Amino acid sequence: MSRPMWGKEQAGVQTDQTSRALLAVPLFANLPTQVIEAIAQRVRRRRYSDGEVIFHEGDPGRSLCIIESGRVKIVSVSEQGQEALHAIMGPGEFFGELALFDDLPRSADVVTMEATQTLNLAREDFFAIIDRYPAVSRHILSVLSGLIRRLTTGFSDIVFLNLDARIAKRLLEMADTHGADTPEGRRIELSLSQAELGAMVGATRESVNQCLRRFQDAGLIALARQRITIAKADALRRRINY
Repeated sequence: MSRPMWGKEQAGVQTDQTSRALLAVPLFANLPTQVIEAIAQRVRRRRYSDGEVIFHEGDPGRSLCIIESGRVKIVSVSEQGQEALHAIMGPGEFFGELALFDDLPRSADVVTMEATQTLNLAREDFFAIIDRYPAVSRHILSVLSGLIRRLTTGFSDIVFLNLDARIAKRLLEMADTHGADTPEGRRIELSLSQAELGAMVGATRESVNQCLRRFQDAGLIALARQRITIAKADALRRRINY
């Protein structure tokens, strides 16, 4: 009597789940099925609790991390303890991609904002995929070039937009990527302090507080318990072009 093949069946189910998760990531979304399956066999799941540091700036960079569930923030901390919040990322987004190419230390801290699960692809496994499927490199470089363009846009915003415009733009972006529709408007599903928002737009907490109050008084947003709801998205969008 043959033994049940539970181990192989479970491995197959796990690979299928991982393949579906990878297809939701823009970095891999349009790759052929055989490439996705090859990547799925090489990634490793990691689970983190709320507030856990995934890695610190200066740590060795050896893998790409794809967020399967949860949220993380990407931050840099100055010698004086000032924090710059570069981005907040959720499911389908990825970080640590520079490690795939330059093998240099991490350029920022990554900290979870809630319980988070990632799919990690080691540098050597990434290059094994590239060696096997050379066309993958062209697709991935195209996606990464889009990231560089967005970074350039972010720098331009700080230089050319006033504070109200920068905050309005960032709120709309977060509402798009981390928002949920409610009867009052689109609520940003992030517990974000005014100091953290200030760190994202290059402003003090006090300046952010004054700006948010102006938006609230104008009926553009609603504030409640570290949650921001966009009540009038079109009117808020016009603030970017003031």
